[in-house]
Amino acid sequence: ACCHCVYQSAEHRLVTVLEKSSPKPVRPAIIMDLDETILDNSAFQTFLYQNNLEYTDALWADYEENFPQDVTLIPGAKPFLLRAFALGVSVICISNRSEAALKATETALQRHGLNSPLLHLLLKPKGGSSDKAARREATATKYNVLLYIGDNLRDFSDTFQAPKLPVNPTVEAYRQAHQQRVALADEATCHWGIDWFVLPNPVYGEWDKLVGPNPVALMHPTSMKVKGPAPK
Repeated sequence: ACCHCVYQSAEHRLVTVLEKSSPKPVRPAIIMDLDETILDNSAFQTFLYQNNLEYTDALWADYEENFPQDVTLIPGAKPFLLRAFALGVSVICISNRSEAALKATETALQRHGLNSPLLHLLLKPKGGSSDKAARREATATKYNVLLYIGDNLRDFSDTFQAPKLPVNPTVEAYRQAHQQRVALADEATCHWGIDWFVLPNPVYGEWDKLVGPNPVALMHPTSMKVKGPAPK
């Protein structure tokens, strides 16, 4: 439901911008992420869970290159993209999927009817940086970017990069890092729902760099106490 809300709000905003802009935007475009924004990779998480495995780059590379048939779509993504294409808006997907998986990624999209000449994939080159800032900036020099859509705060700006922690960080250091990112997100309220649209991703993202070895210690404190004997 959250995904449908985000995509329908983004579509409404896109139509409004195109209709009310004067003059009309030249080379209008949307910058989007791919994984967990357009492509749903729940099957990969199923594989990890069923085999009691932790994520590794090698396992992910195997999945993205060899199992495009397992990829589904995030709810709301397809109707949004089809509407953007119908409006003549280019969609630039800036993703850290490997360029080696380009054909498999195209296959995954085509299986779901997403094969428009207005869809462009900017994947991570071999040995290249996972930092998307340079690719975003290069896109902005060629297109009039109207919207950004992603599932990770760094899909919008590298100001959201997880703060560097000291060696052997304390719980308080983690808390301060969390507070810093929350403050940055709050400062960006002029973008949220206007030209930045974020989808939920509870599985992975920049945030998981700050979970730490004792995530329970970082949970929001409560003053509520158990009345009577503690439950067993």
